[in-house]
Order: sequence, then structure tokens, then C-alpha cells
Amino acid sequence: MAKRIRKELQSFRTNPSNEFFEDLENRFKTYFHSKYPEMNLKFGLIVGGVVGNAAYNSFQSDCEVIIGLLSDITDIDSKQATIINKNLDIGTQDIIFSCLYKVDLVDESLVF
Repeated sequence: MAKRIRKELQSFRTNPSNEFFEDLENRFKTYFHSKYPEMNLKFGLIVGGVVGNAAYNSFQSDCEVIIGLLSDITDIDSKQATIINKNLDIGTQDIIFSCLYKVDLVDESLVF
């Protein structure tokens, strides 16, 4: 997933388009809700490099789950940070972390 995000961030500088990032955000939501349809959680996505502003940010103050994707353009290190509203019970938090940990949703062949 990191290679594709890095590629999209590099092209974003010359041709800003949110299409890939919106699709990725929808993939996270769809993947999670396909596993846990009874949990109607509001998601947000923040994508960017290690320096500067985020290239994509759909975070809203009422989001219960925020996924941050940080990519280093030199291919040294990339991170996924999952931030969960502290008001959700510990069982729900555990389900969210377990479901989204190291999930690769960039593969174009994924169908939900």
C-alpha cells in the first residue's frame, strides 16, 4: 500500500486530485462495515508526507475513527495511525484496531 500512496502523493504535487484518496477512504469504510455491519461508525482519512500539509483530509470533529497514512517519499518508512474516539467502549476499540491493523486496501482486485 505504501508504494501506491507514495506514487499518488508525488503526482498530487503536479496534478492535485482527490479521486484516489476518496476511493481509499471508501475502501476503509466498506471493508470495516462489511465485517461489522452493525457498527455504524463515522470514518475520516488523513494522507500526507512527513513534511507540510496533508494532501487529503476528510477528518471532521464528529469522526469516531480517523486513519492517518504518512508516507515518506524516499521509501524509508511509512506509517498507518488509527485514532479512535475515547468515548467508544474498549471492546469496540479492540474490534476497530484488530480489523484495520496492517490491512492493505490499495489492491485494485479487492471486491467487497
